[in-house]
Amino acid sequence: MAALPVAGQARPMARGARHQSERGVD
Repeated sequence: MAALPVAGQARPMARGARHQSERGVD
């Protein structure tokens, strides 16, 4: 998860969606 730090900062919206997706898959 430390590989998407910049991506999250560059696009907070995308990061939120990605985080939810990852949690849902879990």
